[in-house]
Amino acid sequence: MKRPRSWSTCSGTTRRRTAPLLAASWRMWLCTCCSLPVFAAWICRQQYLPSWQRTTSVSGSKPWQVLGRRAVYASAWVGVEQWDVRLPDGSRIPDHHVVVYPVDAVGVVALGADGRVLLVDHYRFMTDSRSWELPAGHVDEGETVEQAARRELLEETGHNAATWQQLGSFYPANGSSTLKFHLWLARDLSAVNSNVDTNETLGLQWFSAADVRASLHRNAHHDGLTMAGLFWWLSLAGSAAQP
Repeated sequence: MKRPRSWSTCSGTTRRRTAPLLAASWRMWLCTCCSLPVFAAWICRQQYLPSWQRTTSVSGSKPWQVLGRRAVYASAWVGVEQWDVRLPDGSRIPDHHVVVYPVDAVGVVALGADGRVLLVDHYRFMTDSRSWELPAGHVDEGETVEQAARRELLEETGHNAATWQQLGSFYPANGSSTLKFHLWLARDLSAVNSNVDTNETLGLQWFSAADVRASLHRNAHHDGLTMAGLFWWLSLAGSAAQP
């Protein structure tokens, strides 16, 4: 999955006036990103809790109201906008910065016949990090989410899958971005192409459930989508995921 650059800017006067609110927004964003493993486990648990135990909204109203939007930067990959927002107490942030993604992204938990998951060796130059990740990428124009998942699996691993199941969707940084991830579970794999894109795929490896648990516990994965997908898979698999 190729990841574009983004930037934001605001005047010195605006920074002084909105610094406390923007700082709070960044704290929310950091908490979101740093808590992905907890979030993934929570959302899986919510899906299977009895209805009376699930977390629900207090009301159907929108406590934060968007009064207007202004584009600061836009490309085919990413945009930055300033949103005029009214808070629940009636105060306003006239230039709340939001990173806007024009397309969603998909990730695939690909399982072999023996129950192991296929991961891709990726190097991310923006963070100078390398780890095993799920096959993933953005949804191309005209594609459905499932079609994008099938394409990414083939491009990055050379495999097709006969059985597909949608696990769910989530926003990885909903305090600062509109980016939405969709996770799919692929079974009944068949290798059809060994000529994968070596610019993105440095290697492929199969991991058992025990391998995945160990790598998650030692923080070996640096990609939030991968961590969420692996936690989701382990949560759904339960005892069936035992090696």
